[in-house]
Order: sequence, then structure tokens, then C-alpha cells
Amino acid sequence: VANIVTYQTILAKQALRDIGRIYNYPTRHIDLLSKRLTDQKLSLRESYKKLPAFREIVDSDKYFLEIVSLAAKIEGLPRQAGMHAAGVVLNNAPINDHLPVSYDFSHNLISQYEMNYLEEEGFLKMDFLGLNHLTIVSNCVELINKNHPEAHLDKFHLPYRDEEAIKLISSLHTMGIFQLESSGMKNAIKTLKPSSYEDVAALLALFRPGPMQFISTYAKRKQGKEKVPEMDERINKILGSTYGVITYQEQITELAVSMANMPVAEADNFRRAVSKKKASLLSSMEKSFIEGSIKNGYSKEVATNYYKRIQPFAVYGFNKSHAYGYALLSCQMAFLKAHYPLEFYSVILDNSSSTSDSKFNEYISEIKQRNIKLLAPDINKSGLGFELCENTLLFPLTSIKGVNRANVENILNERNENGEFKDFFDFISRMYKYKLNEATITKLVDSGALDAFSPNRASMNESIKFALQYAELNYSEDGQMSFGIEITKPKLVETFEDKLERLDKEYEAIGIMLSDNPLNYKKDLLEGKKVSFISETKDEKEKVEVKVAGIIRSKKTINTKKGTPMAFIKVFDETSELEITVFPNLYQDVMSFMNKNEIIVITGHYEGTQEDRDFIASKIERLED
Repeated sequence: VANIVTYQTILAKQALRDIGRIYNYPTRHIDLLSKRLTDQKLSLRESYKKLPAFREIVDSDKYFLEIVSLAAKIEGLPRQAGMHAAGVVLNNAPINDHLPVSYDFSHNLISQYEMNYLEEEGFLKMDFLGLNHLTIVSNCVELINKNHPEAHLDKFHLPYRDEEAIKLISSLHTMGIFQLESSGMKNAIKTLKPSSYEDVAALLALFRPGPMQFISTYAKRKQGKEKVPEMDERINKILGSTYGVITYQEQITELAVSMANMPVAEADNFRRAVSKKKASLLSSMEKSFIEGSIKNGYSKEVATNYYKRIQPFAVYGFNKSHAYGYALLSCQMAFLKAHYPLEFYSVILDNSSSTSDSKFNEYISEIKQRNIKLLAPDINKSGLGFELCENTLLFPLTSIKGVNRANVENILNERNENGEFKDFFDFISRMYKYKLNEATITKLVDSGALDAFSPNRASMNESIKFALQYAELNYSEDGQMSFGIEITKPKLVETFEDKLERLDKEYEAIGIMLSDNPLNYKKDLLEGKKVSFISETKDEKEKVEVKVAGIIRSKKTINTKKGTPMAFIKVFDETSELEITVFPNLYQDVMSFMNKNEIIVITGHYEGTQEDRDFIASKIERLED
């Protein structure tokens, strides 16, 4: 075996930068050209034709034309070698006897042919992917066997045809389940209503750009709402199990063999040619398929119809073993979640972060929907990970932003050695030797971790300085009383606590409002406005109008080139957070109430790719209006 080399080629922007560096052109001039290359897919030549701003600057001076001409000479050349992220080449004899190789830092072999050339030369290339969901399954099974010794679960042989698991998938409680948690997939589940492991496999295969259009057809035929078209016996053997809908790559190969009498090897080449859009092969393959089908007793109309159905599917189609392997893991995770929800959620939450993972709040939202209780961190009960505590999930101390792992380990060590903390001043006195500072204590208070000592967090925050002074007077470096005299323990400062401010600080500390949520008091108004949860809109298509409600968290205003203000507003609800772009015309009408903690209803749409999306507001109103 060996890893596989990849060669990074010089693209348009990189070509400009490399030429600029070697020829000592001023960086600002290179930037001037580079910033006008707004489409990364286009070459310099194509950008000149299609991007007016780029063409304008190139035409403005021969100096710029010279830079671009030089860059065009190196564009497309290999720049550096890397290693394929997952690809491995396998052979039945020593690799270095048959391929040119190099070595990595650990002296492992790297094939110097790229993957496409390896396949052309007849070598077997496979991808070995690391998958976090397998770690989740492993940790979950370990925790279940610890809490339920009678379960005897084996992570390699978990049930996947479990009735409760399939019901859970159909109920749309799929957060954390492999391949099934996006809102787009949830819509597909709603349409198809899977009732078996085979349905889940078909769903995973169909939920792709090419075959996605056939999900509703598959669903209607499965549910008896649409008649399955008549097929002769040969085609029925291939497509009968999927209600006449081409679902898997193997079906393309089988259709080519059965309909057009192609040899299996040629049929597989046919599938590859269609899937990779190899123009040189396509026309001959189409002819071969249609003529072979006619010779085999099919009409030209039927043969052409099947070829047209194959073409769009093949580009994105799954092979059946891929879909069934994915469905196996999905259904096994659904089994764990259906029968051991607390353990499942505990592991899922441990594998995400309340302060950085965008899905964290969506997990929390689903947990609440399933009436599973969540408890804020507790200084005397919480540990390093989420814990099961009397049919509830207890947040860990590590979930608190601003409290590092060393702080948490010191707290746990002190608790294990000298028992639970008795009150606020006892906690700070005992932790004084670990140099726990005021900022860290504040975060512990704001998160709710010290609520057992007082219901008033503002009061504890006001008392931190006095508690630190008390600890300094009362204890020496070794933890003994400084002067052998017991100093009178102070009392907590009495002060008013603002509910909204308390919740805002809680959100800052653990990334969620656990103790309460201002939106809870407005449920009647929210129902009247017919809003969606923010998390439900995240996978919505471009330009599709959606309506959400949220609490304003922050606001950033800028001036446009014309000097008019516009804003970027961060809002959140109980499921997720969203930044909305408010252009000048709208901002002018709503700026008077764009204040922190205001509850607003926003109508708008997403723009951009899935990786880089903006939410553009078209209408904003106060919930109360």
C-alpha cells in the first residue's frame, strides 16, 4: 500500500502573486488586479472576457497587461505536491517495484502518480475516511453498557432493522444521526415517510442533486398514491424494488446488460462514461445502448426514454453498497437514540461545543422537544463532560466560556479531596490557592454553576471582591488559617437583579439560555406571526422567503459609499443564531428600535453558497407591533 500524491496547480490569483513576488511588482498593484478576479473558477483569459472590472484595469495601461501576460504563462502549471486526504493505492506486490514513489516524514510510501493515472494503469485506489460518527457510536455503547450492564451491546453488531429506530427517523428527531440531520433531509423524510431500513438506504441515495427530483415520485408510488408504470419482466427485476425509479448506480449497469445486451465490463464503462460526462464516449455509448436495446426487442421510444432517465441520474448516483453502508450506520445510531436517549444526547453534546458548534443549540432544541430536562452546570455535581443525573442531562463545567480545563480540573481536585463546597465564600476561600481570578469566578456565576449558593447572581457578582479579600485574610499559601484567627465570614451584597441582563450573561457564558428565555413569554404572539425556528431555515434554498423571530444580540453599523448607514444585526432564538444584513432603505425605517434584547420578526432570504451565506432582510417589525 501507499498514499497518493496530489499536485496543486497555479490558479489565476496565485499566478499574479507569484509573478509579482519574482518580478518585484508593488503588492498594491497586484492587489488591484487580484481583487477584481471575483470568480475563482475562471482563468485569467476567461476573466478578461467575462469580468468587466478586470478587463477595464488590464486595458487601462500596458503595465497591467504585461503583469497579466506573464502570469498567464505560468497559470495551470503544477506549483507544489501534496498528499490525497484519504486515498490509498493497493497492490498485490511491493509498490516500489511497480510505481515511482517518494517518502513522507515517517518514511511511508507516496505514489508519484495521481489517482486518475493510477486507475488508468490498473491499480486499485480506495478512500479510507475517518468518521466522527463512529467515535460517537463507540462512546455511546460504552456509556450504555456502563449504565445498563444488562444491555450487552456490541458496537460492531448493533440492530439496524429496529422498529423504534425507523419510527424515530420518521418523527424527524434526527439531530446527531449520520446523514439525516439537515433541514433538507428532514423535508425528504417528511415526503418519503421511511418505514424500513431499505427505505432509509433509498432516501440517502435519492437525496442528491440529480435524483432528488424523483423523491416525491418514489414516495407516491411507495404510498400507493401513484401507479407504478408497467415494466417488462427483465426491467421489473431491476427497478421493481424501487418502484420503477432509478435509485442506484448498479441499476444503470444492470439496465445496460439486460436491455442492450452489453457485456458487464462494457456496461460498467457505459455507467462511468455517463457519470463522468466523457463527451468523447457519450455519443458512441448512447448509440450502443439504443441500438442494442432495439435488437433485444425494445422499441426505439422505450430505449431512448430509459437512456434519458439514466443520463441526469448517473452524474450524482450512489452505488447500492454505499447507500446501504450509510443507512446501516444511520439506523444503528437511530436505534441507540430511540432506546437510550440520555446516553446518546450526552455523547453528542460532548462531541460539540456550546460556544463554537453551530449545531449545539439545535441539539438542545430537540432535547427540549422530547421533554428531556437540562440542568445548568453545578459546582458540586458537574464534571468534565455531560452527565446523566436522575433522568436529566447536567451541563459540564467545561462548557463555560472563559473557564479553562485547568480551572475545572482544580475545582474537581479540590472537591474530591475536601468535599463539596458549602457556600459562595467557602468556594472562593478554598479555590484561592489555585489563583482563581475574578473574571473566571464571574463566568462561573453567570453560567448558573453557583446557583446552589444563592438565587441572585448579581448579588454574588457584587460580592466577588469581598470574598477574595476574605480568602486572602483567612488563608495562607498552604491553605491554613493565616494568623490562627478565624475571620468573620462576610454576607452576600444585596442588590437588584435584572432578568434580561441575567439571561444575556448566561447566554454569553454557556451559549444558551437554560434557566429561561424571553421568547417563552411571547409564545402567543409568535404563533400569530407564523415564524419558523432559525435552525429550520439554515438549509433553505437561495431567494426563498422565510420568516423568523429573534432577540437582538448585537448590532454593527457601517456607512455605504454614499454615506448612508446600513447594519449587520445578530439575533438568536432557542434553536440557533443568525446574522442578518439590513440595507440602507430598510435600516432607515427600523433603526429606532434596533436595540439589544429587542424581540423582532424578520422576513428575508438567504444568498450565497452553503459555506458562505448571507441572510438579507426585506422586512423587520417589532414583535409587539
